[in-house]
Amino acid sequence: MVTVPVSAFPHVPAAPLAGKTVIDTCNYGPERDGHIPELDNKSLTSSELLLRYVPDALLIKVFNNIFFKHLLSLARPAGAAPTAPTCRGPG
Repeated sequence: MVTVPVSAFPHVPAAPLAGKTVIDTCNYGPERDGHIPELDNKSLTSSELLLRYVPDALLIKVFNNIFFKHLLSLARPAGAAPTAPTCRGPG
């Protein structure tokens, strides 16, 4: 399990996690992590950024949160495809 500030991603050891399932509980907070342009402009998710540092891990994003007001404003129709992957493997 990786539960660190996004700013600590460069310090996560890649070799011991290669080929292993890694549970990603991290959430980006610019006030804590500093601004990361690719996350601010939404061209990358925090999990995609983590994969740059642990590219051979099998990453699963869990325990994410959503602001309660977004439940209504960002609702999607029943049966709609997910907007982001929930799991990714090496390669």
